[in-house]
Amino acid sequence: MIRIGKGVRFREAGIYLHNGVEVRIGDEVRFEETSIHLCNGAELSIGNETQLEGSNLALKDFSKIAISKEAVLQENHVDIGKCSAWEIDRGCQLVSLYMIMNKEADVVFGEDVKIIAYTRGSVYWDVGNLAKVEIGGGGCFSGFGNCSVGETASLRIGEGFTIGENYQISVGEGTNITIGKDCMFSRNIFMGSNDAHSIFDVETGNNINSTHDIAKGRSIVIGNHVWGGNYSCILYHTQIGDGSIIGAMSLVKGKIPNNCTAAGNPARVIRKNIAWSRENGAEDIGE
Repeated sequence: MIRIGKGVRFREAGIYLHNGVEVRIGDEVRFEETSIHLCNGAELSIGNETQLEGSNLALKDFSKIAISKEAVLQENHVDIGKCSAWEIDRGCQLVSLYMIMNKEADVVFGEDVKIIAYTRGSVYWDVGNLAKVEIGGGGCFSGFGNCSVGETASLRIGEGFTIGENYQISVGEGTNITIGKDCMFSRNIFMGSNDAHSIFDVETGNNINSTHDIAKGRSIVIGNHVWGGNYSCILYHTQIGDGSIIGAMSLVKGKIPNNCTAAGNPARVIRKNIAWSRENGAEDIGE
């Protein structure tokens, strides 16, 4: 089955369909030098007003992509592996994005999610085998950065999440990062749920930091309405309570209570019983 809606413009795009692939593309489609490869039963459904300018989408064994209305994919390279699923709701923008999805990975974006490189650099997302990524509606990754989700790992982000440029999010194999609703992170943020390299005890020769059993107990849990300052670094075994603020250039590893300000290296609570607002100069605590 191949259905292509009105307003189609391919312009030097190469499309390869193979082995029963179903392609359904909505209205106002525009590819512009886009190469799309579908193989071995993959399905592609794209909603209205979609633009894929310079993008190269490779859908492999058993893959499925569903993109609804108003999505913009510009200068992106998306490589989706075997048994993968990618669902993007309406209002999304993926600009200068290079994403790789591996076998049986699952990525779900909510409504009005934006992943955009406004300035220098590009956006690189790598989702490993059996990994899970869920991003709630209204999220905005507003600059260049990297997001890596390892095999069997999970990244779950609530609605209204925002983060600035040069973010580095690393969810190690078998670990997880969970972020609540309405969280606001500044530029140059690092979140890491593992050490990325192995460490051994020289006497026993045992791996002491990155075995499967060790990794599965590592996580970062961030509550609702948390504000992370510029250059803050958040490591595994961290819990940050609702409504708290992490000061600029802080290193966080441990438990931060709700409604407090924590800062320093390592981060320590410097003020309790606070609330914050996205609006500068707000006069009401409810704003």
